[in-house]
Amino acid sequence: MSKHTPGPWEVNIDAIGDIFISGANSEYVAEIGSSEDKAAMNDANLIAAAPELLEALKYFLDVYEQEEWVSNEIGYAADIALAAIAKAEGTDQ
Repeated sequence: MSKHTPGPWEVNIDAIGDIFISGANSEYVAEIGSSEDKAAMNDANLIAAAPELLEALKYFLDVYEQEEWVSNEIGYAADIALAAIAKAEGTDQ
């Protein structure tokens, strides 16, 4: 699996109102829909945050692996983070 387009990603709206995501060096990432659609705009914002969310999850796991956690909630959070990273990187199959 190839790596994703480098972040940060940002939401852009073109002259006709289409929402699209661009990455570093203005690379095209995705077209989402119309800026008149509130759900599409929310989706675009979530998608644009993906590189930062992935980085945050990886950082959390780095810290988690260096500490001796005793809380079940922290262990559960680590499991969710691992699953999210696998999905984002396309290795969850």
